[in-house]
Amino acid sequence: MKQIGILGGGQLGMLLAQSIVRLGAEALIYDPEPEAPASRTVRTSVHASWQDGESLDKFLSKCNKATYEFENVPYESLAKLSHSTPIIPSLDVLRITQNRAAEKEFLRSNGLPYVPYFVADNVSSLEKQIDQLSFPVIIKSTTGGYDGKGQVFLQNKEDFQNIISRAANTLPNFPIIAEQAIELYMEVSCITAHSAGGEKIVFPIFQNIHTNHILDTTVVPADVPANITNAVQNLARQATDKLGVIGILCTEFFISRKKPGTKSAFSLDEFDLYINEFAPRPHNSGHITISSCSLNQFDALARILLDVPLSKPFLAKAGYFCMANLLGDIWIDQGTTSGDKINLINLADCPYPFEIILYGKEQALPGRKMGHLISHAESAQEAKERTLKIRDKLKNTPCLK
Repeated sequence: MKQIGILGGGQLGMLLAQSIVRLGAEALIYDPEPEAPASRTVRTSVHASWQDGESLDKFLSKCNKATYEFENVPYESLAKLSHSTPIIPSLDVLRITQNRAAEKEFLRSNGLPYVPYFVADNVSSLEKQIDQLSFPVIIKSTTGGYDGKGQVFLQNKEDFQNIISRAANTLPNFPIIAEQAIELYMEVSCITAHSAGGEKIVFPIFQNIHTNHILDTTVVPADVPANITNAVQNLARQATDKLGVIGILCTEFFISRKKPGTKSAFSLDEFDLYINEFAPRPHNSGHITISSCSLNQFDALARILLDVPLSKPFLAKAGYFCMANLLGDIWIDQGTTSGDKINLINLADCPYPFEIILYGKEQALPGRKMGHLISHAESAQEAKERTLKIRDKLKNTPCLK
């Protein structure tokens, strides 16, 4: 039986492990956290530090192939190991995509659209370069950070001067990246999958809404003109090719109304398109493919890891699908922080079909992703309204005792 290693034991690893098992292989999990969701679903899991080279080496030596479920697995820890296990996507892809500065430089040097930015190594460098951008500006850590962590939004020059005066307490660790804030018309994402045998597929594009920097809802198909869909898919394909990805890649895009003189954008009709960032692994927005597509993102990656042929993903049926994240705030609204105490009783009388997946995390925290749900309707608006109504049913219900 083939053994596939997954570096990271969160919900992405859990759902990927299920896809691997359905193809007759065994999934092995490496995660420092013993109670990681994926560890409960596999026979073999290793719990050690990402800096524990001996444990990492031993784990990978047992695997036919390996992948990672999040891009903050330390590149340096993996690059110096002696194992010969193929890691998919490659470590070169991981190195670029886990560093925002390297990611932006990749986009710039390969003629792909990017948000105007600069990199600063210290406060002096930040002050000297800030006039390259116009406010508002977002300052981000170059590594680590997700769901808005490690970011500071600066509305104007006064905000900038205030943060400089308190730099030690308010700025992320240097080096940092400063980006032009984009006036968003829409955020979309696109997942591509490339196999070692040369098969290449692209999923329908997803329309995303974030709240407090955390993905709130995803709708597929995105409610945009066909030429925007084609441009996004083509740019995602180009990026996947230029990165040399074997595996899957989620490319996140900003779409804004056209602004004259923005040379780094891809302009189409009245819109400017920018690539925001990459995720070389399953993506939160891609959860919607579980219900909406003939092939979901986890099955696609599992097939690549196990050398099973891919198939082109189609929408499962006409209409629109909407996914909504279930955050720990819902548990807290019910009066609990225990992951297994969520009360679903109010979903019993739901008048339309839905899918709900809970990740089995032990502790609910504000903003922590604990699960998601998906619904379907004839229009994008109705699909979203249905999904949010279902989610609202969970609020203020007394938790299980």
